[in-house]
Amino acid sequence: ANIKQKIYFIFKKRFSLIIYRILIILKILNQINILYVAQKKVFLKYSQYYNKKSLFRKRYKNILKTNIKFPLLKKFKKNKNSYLVFIDSNILHPEYIKRGQRLVRKDLQDYFYYLKTYLVNLQKLFKKKIVICLHPSSNLKLYKKNLGNFKMYKYQTDKYIMNSFILLFHDTSSIFSGILLKKKIIHLKSTIMGTYANKRAEFYTNKIKFVCHDIEKQHLIDKKRLVLNLKNNLKKYDVFLNRLYFFKNDSLSIEKLLAKEIQKFGKK
Repeated sequence: ANIKQKIYFIFKKRFSLIIYRILIILKILNQINILYVAQKKVFLKYSQYYNKKSLFRKRYKNILKTNIKFPLLKKFKKNKNSYLVFIDSNILHPEYIKRGQRLVRKDLQDYFYYLKTYLVNLQKLFKKKIVICLHPSSNLKLYKKNLGNFKMYKYQTDKYIMNSFILLFHDTSSIFSGILLKKKIIHLKSTIMGTYANKRAEFYTNKIKFVCHDIEKQHLIDKKRLVLNLKNNLKKYDVFLNRLYFFKNDSLSIEKLLAKEIQKFGKK
């Protein structure tokens, strides 16, 4: 980050927090009653540090742990693993641009060429349709122009994750749904995506060791070996989840916790 970005961070994050705390002390704003946390380290951090009585630390009245199961995914019916699903991150995402990834037309052309070539080859290999789940901020016209041969949708990511045979991603928190559903996952790298996006993706790839393909390189994919590697990775998902998150019987889901709070209001 350059000096301008650092100053912006100080004012937006640090200084604004001080103002926020002062407004709570003056009773102009209400304090957050409950913070629900799924990550074990974050729960420990908030419980031990932020929950201490201090003018600018204590921001929540209560901190509760919650598991990371997504019951909403159950509303979608499985469809026999029908698609190869690419979860888009938006090559022109504002967060990438803030961190210095300013793409010129040549970069965009190269990115879409490499991505399209890779997806076409994978489609031929598995004889399954490619579906692109666009990021909400992605420019639909831009993607249609460059990847118009594939079906693409916004706001239907959960549905197609549920119906996927293989999931492909650059950098997206939506991949958690795929991990929870034990989906085969391939991480797609690209220098064009920039350092920030690839570093963020390492959060998942370093812990689960996803199969990783660089879309800028020609891959002679051995189908049997690839499927075997993807299946072997499924065994690592629960280890990853249990190490980092409240999972399975560690705690209640966010829906159940909220329902209990609502019932308390009903009794009052």
